[in-house]
Amino acid sequence: MMKKLLKINIFIISIALVLLITIFNTGAVGETFSYKWTNTYIEIPVGESIDKYKDIPEAKLYRDNVLLSDTSISYDQEGCFMYYFKNVNTTKTGTYKVYYKAFEKKYNPGTCLNYRVLITFHVVDKTPPKLNIINRDINLRRGNTIDFNDNITYSDNYSNCVVSFQESVDFNKVGSYEVLATVKDDSGNYTSDKFTVNIFSDSKPVITCNLAGDTYKIPYNGEYDIKSIFKAVDEIDGDITDSIVFPKVKNNELGEYDYTVSVTNSSGYDTKYTIKIDVIDDEAPELILSTHSIILSYKTDLYSDPFRRYVRVVDNKDIDYNNLTIIDNCINEVGSYEVIYSYTDGVFNVSDSLDVTFLSFEPPKIYIDDILVNTNENVDLLNYITVEDPSDNLAYLSLDIDDSLVSYDKEGTYYAKAYCINSSGLSTEKRFRVIVKNDSLISNSNMPLFIIIIVLSTLVIGFIILSVFVLVKFRKKMI
Repeated sequence: MMKKLLKINIFIISIALVLLITIFNTGAVGETFSYKWTNTYIEIPVGESIDKYKDIPEAKLYRDNVLLSDTSISYDQEGCFMYYFKNVNTTKTGTYKVYYKAFEKKYNPGTCLNYRVLITFHVVDKTPPKLNIINRDINLRRGNTIDFNDNITYSDNYSNCVVSFQESVDFNKVGSYEVLATVKDDSGNYTSDKFTVNIFSDSKPVITCNLAGDTYKIPYNGEYDIKSIFKAVDEIDGDITDSIVFPKVKNNELGEYDYTVSVTNSSGYDTKYTIKIDVIDDEAPELILSTHSIILSYKTDLYSDPFRRYVRVVDNKDIDYNNLTIIDNCINEVGSYEVIYSYTDGVFNVSDSLDVTFLSFEPPKIYIDDILVNTNENVDLLNYITVEDPSDNLAYLSLDIDDSLVSYDKEGTYYAKAYCINSSGLSTEKRFRVIVKNDSLISNSNMPLFIIIIVLSTLVIGFIILSVFVLVKFRKKMI
């Protein structure tokens, strides 16, 4: 029992000691101290003394996040944990770290929050190299070169340097070129300066022409290869034939004119060469017919120039369709005709022809009613049929009757066929009835005209005789 009480007392005492230590460190129950640092990163130029930089870091004490302005803070700058002040070397660029510790005498917070901080000293080289231009204007004859390194001297306070030149000097082209020289040290510091390179020359390129004579003949609107007859050479640039400037050839105008080519070397010197170009017409136009034979309706409107659509002209000169002549002897009747095309370009005359066939696209019409005949009557059925065809006045001559199924010696109703074809090859066939009866007189709308005339004449003569007889008898009674 005693041992148990002893353990309890020891536990209580331990807790009390912890509370006392906490209260002592914080100054009072509920108070929290902390440091806030400024200037924890410091740059030092290489080679300078560190003494004027070591006191730059500063700490301020806060209690419960409230700044204490009446503090008395001192520092331990020697460092610890492998980050010591003695390791800072300002003669060599690099990054060095040192632990700083802050102590406050008035409030005496002890080792409170952030009392120790890692300060960074960065030793840097910010001094640019020195650069000297020996000759600011260099004159060179075209084609010569120079090493730009021979035109500068340089030095640096700390490290080695790399030299570079920004330039676009064309040693083969006359002109003034600016060269920018840059010297850069290991820390990235650099110095730049400029000088000028002047390229001069007095030589010109030479153009030669392998044309036999001074005149170059080309076809009107035809192909040509004028580039193949010229060549250009420069003493520095070499073969510069591809640089020859060729004006547009006027191959659409007949006749002779001067033609000048030119070339310029990389120095800007140019040379010209002149020849004569003779544009000649050596090609006849061509009439191209879409067909040489067409079939049209005989009703085609001949005033609408219907044959123009079948022709086109191809020529090396511009086409002028006012020079196209179309002659035809067509009329609006079924038949065959010829259309003559002719064209002239002022030098050549060409012609061609088109065969035209006018046809009807409507078959003939046959008009016929039922035909009534007597048995054993000798009848011509063609007399009962009418043929109409505006495209062929003689179409009726082709009328043919097939009455093979009609028995003229036997009463009955039979069917026959009428067939007709016109000059355009279009035919019509019509079926009709033939009625055979055993009558001495047939009175119908299909009776032949001469029979009707005989009957009517007989009736008229009889009426006249009867009238005379009655008139004579009446006059006798009057007497």
